[in-house]
Amino acid sequence: MALADEFNGIIRPRVAFFQEDIAAARAPGASAVANYATPSSTPAAYTFTPNATQLPTFAYWANLLDPTNAAIYNNAIVYQANTPWSSPFSDNNGDKLNKTLNGTPNDGMEAAFNAYLNEYLEIYPGDIDEAQPFPTGFATLDAALWQPELKSWHDYYKDQRALSPRSTEAPAGLSVTYLDNTTRFAVSWYAMYGANAYSLQRKTIGTTPAQDWTSVSGCDPASTSCTVTVPMGTTQYAFRVQGQNTISGNQSGWANAAIFLSESGNDGYVIKSGSSFSAVPSGPQPGIKAGEGTGTPLPHWRGILSFNTGALSSVATSIVGARLRLHQSTSGVNFSPTNPCMVDVDKGSFGGSATLVGTDYNASDCIRRPLPSTS
Repeated sequence: MALADEFNGIIRPRVAFFQEDIAAARAPGASAVANYATPSSTPAAYTFTPNATQLPTFAYWANLLDPTNAAIYNNAIVYQANTPWSSPFSDNNGDKLNKTLNGTPNDGMEAAFNAYLNEYLEIYPGDIDEAQPFPTGFATLDAALWQPELKSWHDYYKDQRALSPRSTEAPAGLSVTYLDNTTRFAVSWYAMYGANAYSLQRKTIGTTPAQDWTSVSGCDPASTSCTVTVPMGTTQYAFRVQGQNTISGNQSGWANAAIFLSESGNDGYVIKSGSSFSAVPSGPQPGIKAGEGTGTPLPHWRGILSFNTGALSSVATSIVGARLRLHQSTSGVNFSPTNPCMVDVDKGSFGGSATLVGTDYNASDCIRRPLPSTS
């Protein structure tokens, strides 16, 4: 569950890599006391796998030779134990036995953690059982050596979990959807690891003087969704949500989303008929037309919507994504993978003028993206 929350395609890439290579061995007379040395140092207390040459490029995201370049890749990577240390699996050349000889599970996990900053590690249940002191009699040597080492991992991660949610991250997947044409929105987000409550706030943006954030009342604090009613006539909104742990008192960062309605005075469509172009600003309903008509010459329409996002800087320091929602009056049967509905995005004005004109039909320097046929 923690992996799915952290690597969900929004906070970090969804791609994950699982490598069954963790192993570590010691010389017969080597001390069992943890004494990790970096791969560039000699001699090391033990030898371990995997080494850097055995990792795919995206997985080797902790570059020891260049610490400033240590977080290029944010993919999930999990190192799984190559074999139990307590009873290595048999293979034809004894490789698994040699890789774990005289070593401990702590050696393998310690090496992966220190060399690759790896936080997701696998250990076999048999090794956990081996580290349990016997109820009576003398403990095995493995139990005497392994039990305090493995307990230290348990205590470390227990301490880390107590810090969740972390202030450096925010709930992912914040989405705001109109429920009607007036004042109601459905706000939702993904559950956050370590959070047992959420705080949702809203504000109207683009007003003078600027408004402060206000908490949304009536939401279930444990839920990841809420229906919000905003004042009638408001055209620009901002929402933000924060995860909290009411036991530890920890809070996450805020996730923000801004909602802008188009400027009706600059909305409309342009018509291409043969070699002539004409603009229809603020046209009668259905107002925005796009597509292909019938007749000779064959008319084509391109719809244009204008948004004033000047107020966005007051609620966000960077833009990581945007979503345009359209209501389509036709069934969409004319759209297909080879003939998709397309959207052009341009910063500033199409054709260099805020006024809707016929030449906007061929406005260039746009970012073009296909829209799903259900949009």
